[in-house]
Amino acid sequence: SGIGAGLLLGFSGCVRHTGLLLGPALLLGALAGVLNVRRRPGAAGAGWRIPWRPLIALGAAYAVPVGALFFYNWIFFGGPLTTGYALTGEQDAFAWHRLGANLPAVYDGLNTVVTVFLLPVALMGLLAVGPWTRVLMRLAWFVPLVMIYGAYYWLPHSLGGFRFFLDIVPLLIASAFLVVDRAGRRLPLRWLAAAVMLGMVVWLDAPRLTKIIQGQTLADARPTLQAARMAAATLSPNAVVFAQDPRAHYVGTRADFRLYDLNAFNRRWGLRMFSGQDWLGRVRAQPARQERDLGIYENTTQAGLFQDWRDLILKYQAQGRQVALLIPAWAMAQRQRELGPGWSLQPLKQWPDPVGRTWAIYGIRPPATQPAR
Repeated sequence: SGIGAGLLLGFSGCVRHTGLLLGPALLLGALAGVLNVRRRPGAAGAGWRIPWRPLIALGAAYAVPVGALFFYNWIFFGGPLTTGYALTGEQDAFAWHRLGANLPAVYDGLNTVVTVFLLPVALMGLLAVGPWTRVLMRLAWFVPLVMIYGAYYWLPHSLGGFRFFLDIVPLLIASAFLVVDRAGRRLPLRWLAAAVMLGMVVWLDAPRLTKIIQGQTLADARPTLQAARMAAATLSPNAVVFAQDPRAHYVGTRADFRLYDLNAFNRRWGLRMFSGQDWLGRVRAQPARQERDLGIYENTTQAGLFQDWRDLILKYQAQGRQVALLIPAWAMAQRQRELGPGWSLQPLKQWPDPVGRTWAIYGIRPPATQPAR
């Protein structure tokens, strides 16, 4: 229905703001509907028949989540089109000169990461199947997202980078289906074309499909999910968790945890992380933010960072919040030494993860002689 379509499209723009770029495609789709809906020739009242009710319902439903997002931005950030990204100090995140350099990577990623070797067929359907109004609608859906994220400075060849393109996945699948559907006028030919395409997908991507069937979708997906479940079952919902990489990401999504990466309290890690190049040797594209973060580690000592860590623990404990460590079991003695004399770790939960390593959750107790601050 128009209401359901409008709500889904509006909600997509709230989840990721570039989803609002579906607006032009939505308008062109409505135009296509107007141009293609006619009364039967010769009937009374022949001519254009504009489907006002579904169009108005779609537009009104679309405006509900988008309007709520604009109102939120206006209240908290000072303007309807100002978002939290304005507070990050991003510079040069999008640049036209990157678009040409990134397009081969975009094509390869859309063909292997986002879809499974369907992109050439999908582009044929996108550009060549259907009336011109539908082709324009599909182009308005496809081109803006590809241009914006093709010009983005961060584009790793993984779901981490190509998650930005997920809004066009339905378009690519539907466009590829259009080609299969037009493969022959007779049903057997269409089934044959679909079978050939499916066979190519299975043959070309057999190793990755095998891993997916075996549950090995990402190297750390299953251990991280297990750690998140263990933390949610063991800790209070508003606990403060100091976690060791790679468990320092995504664990907080199952509760209202305050999550800290223990690497933040490692001076050597900070000096390396915020140097002029990343760990792949690429020049970083955020110089002002990089200089600020690097200065934090250059102007402190390792002992000072450990003291900052202890102060944070005491601050949250003074607020009545549970504070815990999420670390490999073998790292307990190391973290105990870093906390210093008088501090102790209380085992709360321990488990073997799916790749054979033992992880644990520990409560943190400050020295008995030191009052909580």
